[in-house]
Formats: sequence, C-alpha cells, structure tokens
Amino acid sequence: MDFKKLNDIDALNAKSLQLRYSNTSQALLFAEEALKYSTEINDEKWLAISKLNKLWCLFLQSDFNDIIDELIKPTFYFSDSGLESYRAEALLLTAQVQEGYGDYENSAINAYKALELFQNNSVEWGKIQTLSLIGSIQARLGEYKNSINTFTNCLEQRTKINDLPALASTHNQIARSYLLNNDFENAEKHYKESIRIRRELNLGAALSWSYLGIANMYEKICDYIKAESCYNISLECNNGNIDKRCRQQCLLGNGRVKTAINQLNEATELLVNALNIANEIKANQLIFETYFCLSEVEKRKENYLKSLEYFKEYHRIKEIVFNTAQENKFNFIKKIHETEKAIQEAEIYRIKNVELHNAYLLVEEKNKEITDSINYAKRIQQAKLPKIEEVNSFLPECFILFKPKAIVSGDFYFFHKNGELVIIAAADCTGHGVPGALMSMIGMERLENAVFQTNETSEILKQLNIGIKTSLKQSDSEESTRDGMDISLVCLDNHILKNQKDKVAMHYAGANRPLWIIRKGEKEIEEIKATKKAIGGLTDDDQHFDTHNLKLLKGDTFYIFSDGYADQFNADNKKLMTRTFKEILLSIQDKSMEEQKEFLNTYIENWKAGTDPKGVMRNVEQTDDVLVIGIRV
Repeated sequence: MDFKKLNDIDALNAKSLQLRYSNTSQALLFAEEALKYSTEINDEKWLAISKLNKLWCLFLQSDFNDIIDELIKPTFYFSDSGLESYRAEALLLTAQVQEGYGDYENSAINAYKALELFQNNSVEWGKIQTLSLIGSIQARLGEYKNSINTFTNCLEQRTKINDLPALASTHNQIARSYLLNNDFENAEKHYKESIRIRRELNLGAALSWSYLGIANMYEKICDYIKAESCYNISLECNNGNIDKRCRQQCLLGNGRVKTAINQLNEATELLVNALNIANEIKANQLIFETYFCLSEVEKRKENYLKSLEYFKEYHRIKEIVFNTAQENKFNFIKKIHETEKAIQEAEIYRIKNVELHNAYLLVEEKNKEITDSINYAKRIQQAKLPKIEEVNSFLPECFILFKPKAIVSGDFYFFHKNGELVIIAAADCTGHGVPGALMSMIGMERLENAVFQTNETSEILKQLNIGIKTSLKQSDSEESTRDGMDISLVCLDNHILKNQKDKVAMHYAGANRPLWIIRKGEKEIEEIKATKKAIGGLTDDDQHFDTHNLKLLKGDTFYIFSDGYADQFNADNKKLMTRTFKEILLSIQDKSMEEQKEFLNTYIENWKAGTDPKGVMRNVEQTDDVLVIGIRV
C-alpha cells in the first residue's frame, strides 16, 4: 500500500472540496490529480470519492454531460460500503443535474433521499444545500409559498453558521420566489440584502446575478430607468468578467427595456449581442426568447419581412425545446402505466399465492408508488394552469370551478394576455385521469404556441387543431389515434374592461363547446353555438372554426364550460342535464361570481349524494371532470 499517495489523495480531495465554490477551476485540477493517483494505486474508495469531487466541479461549471451515468458506479460503491454521507452527496448531485434538465419528479425524489441521509449523519452543509434545492424545485412548480418557507429555513440555518456567501445566495432565491408570486416589495428587500452582502464580501461574479434579479423585477413593474441601470451594473460587476449566461440575460433584458421605450436601434444591437452569446453557450431557451424580442423590434420598425424571419426562427427553436419536453412527458406517463401493470400482476399473485398477506403488502406498496407518482403529476399539471390571482387581476368578476374526476384531469382552463387583449378558454380533452392529463398537457402547450402566433379566435383553434394532430401524428389510417379535445375560446379587449366602458368587444370560437350569455336583467340564456368539429382526431388539418363577434354591456355575464357538470348522475341514476344547468345559472344571477361558484359546487355535491331506488343512501362517484368558468363584465 502506497501510504504517501493515500495521504496525497486525501489532501488533494480536501483542497478540491475547500475550493469547490470559490475557485471551481482550481478545485477541478485538484480532483483530477486525486483521481489520477487513485487510479494508479487502484483504490476503489478513493476512486469513488475523487470521481464524485470531479463531477461536482464539472456541474458547477455547467458541464452536465454524462454526469448521471458517471455517478452510477460511485453511488453504488458508497451504498455497499456504508459511506452514507458520500452517498447522500452523490444523490444530491444527481438531483441537482435532474433539476437542471427539468426532471423535477426524480430530482425531488433523490433530494429527499439525500436530505434524510444528511440528517441521519448530522452533515449540516449537505442538509442546508439540499433544502435549497428543494426550494428551487418548489419554485419551478409554482409552489411559491412553500418555496419561500423552505428558503427561509435555509436562511436561518446559514445565519447560525455565519455562512455569508451562502446567505447572499439564499436571499437571492427568496427574492426570486417573491418576484414570481408578484410580491415586489419583499422581492426588492431580499435582492437588496443579497447585493449588500456580496458587495461587502467583494463577490463580483455573484453580485452580477443579484443585480440581474433586481433588474428583472424593475422591468416587470415597468420601472425602466432602474431596470436599465441595474442591468448595466450587472454587466460591469467583477470588471465585466461575469458568467456568459448572466451576461446574455443582461443584454436580453436591456434589449427588452430599449424596445419598451422605443429606442429600437439600441435594442437591436443589444439583442444581436445577446443572440451571439446564447448560440455560443447553446442555450436554446435563451435563443428562442431573443429571436422573439428581435421579431418584436423589427415589427415596430415596420420591417415586417425581417420580423417574420426572426419569428420563424423563434418558432422553430421553441418547437425543438417543446418536443424535448413532450418526450419527457410521454416517458413519465409510460412509467405510470408500467407501474399500473405491475399492480395488476401483483394482484393476481395475491389471489393465487398462499402467502396472501405478503402479496397484499406488495400490492399496497405498488399502489402507494403509483399514487405518489400521479400526485406528483398533479403538481406538475397544476403548475401549468394559470393562477386564479393572475386571472382575477385582469378579470375581477370571474370564477373558475375546476373539479377533476381523478387526481389528474383531462379538462383544463387557459388564460393569456397579449397587449390589450385577454384570452380565456375552457377545454375538455379525450378521457380523464392519466390519459386525459397527458392530452391536457399537450393541449396546453399547443394552445400556448397558437396564441403566440395570432389573436384571431378562429385562427387560434385552427393552429391548435394542426398542433394536436402533429403532436399525436394523426392521419386517416386506422392505426392513428382519435384523441383530441372540445374547447370554448373567448378573446376580450382588456383596455375596455379596465376602463369599464358601457360596451365590451368579445370574439368567440368553439369546437363542440358553446358560449352562454345572460344579459343583465334577462331571464333567458343566449347560446352561441360552436363549430360542430373537435380539435384533433378525425378533423381535417385545414378545418375552419367560426368566429362570432359580440358586444357585451356592463353587467352581462357569460359562461364557458366542459360537459362534466351537466353529465353528472345522482344516486337514482338520473343525469343532471343541460336544461337543469341552464336553470341553475339563471336562478343565481343576483349573486356575486364567487357566490355563484360556491352555489354550483354545493349543488353538484348534493346532486351526487342521495337515496337510490332501494332507499340506500350513497354518494355517486363523479362521472367526469367538471370545469365551469363564469365572467361578469
């Protein structure tokens, strides 16, 4: 045994760990030298530790290539050898990489495993860093309050150990969560605290990220002078030697600011520079965002051909990003179905095998696995739905009654603001539960793409139809899927809504789902019929969907909905029916929109509960997903 080399390896790994965050390049050199010595003496333990240190350094340098594959062997070694703190560190790195790729489900699973191991082994730095990652995952999924609570926990832990650089980072993360939740006062407070700490510690490279964050916040609240100033300060931090991704986002942000204040030549120069950096670092998300901004600048310059050229590039690259995300979603649903199959096989085993109790426990375990997976799918689906607070900020007299039949839903609602226009939709996809949820995720993504291309309701549905058929590779062949959706889509002039004019312009188009209007003081429903064609399935690629241009007066109310409410059965096997649904809506016009929502919810719950023909009290299982949206002008 070469004890000198063992001591050298130990010392090199210690130096790598010490410099991991402050001087990652030097830390990587120490880790690679330790790995070289470990290979020479063929010491399995130090090979695993040195490899882990090297992979951490590569991750911190944004080199994600093959990290997950390279981690497999060290992780197994740490597990077999009982080196729990190193195993926790490997799991944490795995979770970090998965979060970077957007695989939030597996990232969360590995993060919680790592957290438990760090807690059991009293590894404080690991516990705090894992909590920080969990907070980031929660923020990614739109769980901003949980994210803030988790980051606040990190803040308390890091304050105790007086880890000032990490404290500044946590303030930045908390500020970001407040910003995403539109709490600008608290966001500004935490960004400024992060800036204060990093200035005092002379952390120039990190300081650039704090200024980027606060610049984003000022841009969001349209304080363009402060936004431009903070973007420029960020670019100058550390004598201009900042991370390329940070530099790109500063240039992109300043380009948006210059566009907003109509300094279009300056905007073009900034955005072209931003595009060059985005291409250099191969960041597709940033590339298509920059193309979209360039398209907007050229449109304002009235260079429509150039604007169209940029928009096509934006759409092409966004499609690449979208298709990659779709592939991940399909794999996720596939795993759920594989687990369902395993449950069925376990149930057969339970019935046939003498050891009924053990088999039953196996089924319970599998059932928990699939339920946990679907519950996580629910969180992902809910994160994609618009927040009701955002909808109410533009449509204050609005309710959304959303009651999935299963944990996840085939119905979904959609909200989008484009300039002075507000677009809202209620969609009903084929099926419910997991298959319906998969369709709804595809539908949401395709509808998002469609509204970026046009404001015309007819054209939006046409593009949505093409998008669904493309995603599902639908054709006239018998093997092709027939899945699709029905939808009601409304476009309102937000400027008129905000100024409370007497008349409101509204445009509606529907695929098998109507629009109902109840004029103020009237005792009947005005029904605007949809085009009798679904989105996707057997519908032709060039199918036209009629647009209806309507005028609403102040106090008028309209509704869009799926068929779930009217199709609900009661204990007597009687369907509620559309006629009854209309009567209910007419009877509650004296109520506020929030009161209408509560009334509709209570009514459907009471409808499901009752006495069957034999006199037995029972609560009927919900027939289908329920979605009702009501808006009063």
